[in-house]
Amino acid sequence: MNSDFTTIGPGGTAEEFLGEIIDRYRDLLFRAAKSITRNDYDADDVIQRLCVRFVKSGIPSGLRENPAGYLMGCIVNEAKNVHRTRKRGLIDANVDLQDVSKTVRCENKLLEALEEAQACLTPEEREFVELYYTQGLTQADIAAIKEMEEGAVAQKLSRSRKKIKKVMEIEGRIRP
Repeated sequence: MNSDFTTIGPGGTAEEFLGEIIDRYRDLLFRAAKSITRNDYDADDVIQRLCVRFVKSGIPSGLRENPAGYLMGCIVNEAKNVHRTRKRGLIDANVDLQDVSKTVRCENKLLEALEEAQACLTPEEREFVELYYTQGLTQADIAAIKEMEEGAVAQKLSRSRKKIKKVMEIEGRIRP
């Protein structure tokens, strides 16, 4: 394993680069995945899924630019997906499906309204909102990926929420 990328570097083959990056950050990735999934088996599964995804779809530019931050964001998302999948399996089989469908219709209307309101955001603001609310990254994760201060991420999210709220108030979807 090369400690400074001088042999392979960002210009090496995808397989070499991925192998070196995974070797270098494996312990960190495993600990992060295990903290979310709560077991070794699922944590290993998360890392394997991520490697398979990179092999199939290629090395994203974000991974070459900021390996630690990009990998942590990916690991957190994948681990949360695995954890959610496990939790879904625990849902009680006696759930009243009519109640669930009413809740889903209500949530769908809210989601549609939120999507329409997001049109007031800049592409950068939409990206931050997407990373935080849809992908479930923390402000610290986003700051690491974007190579910026966590406070700046918090400020962008706060401004985005205010813009969305104002648009929804104007449209009469929520009360001021």
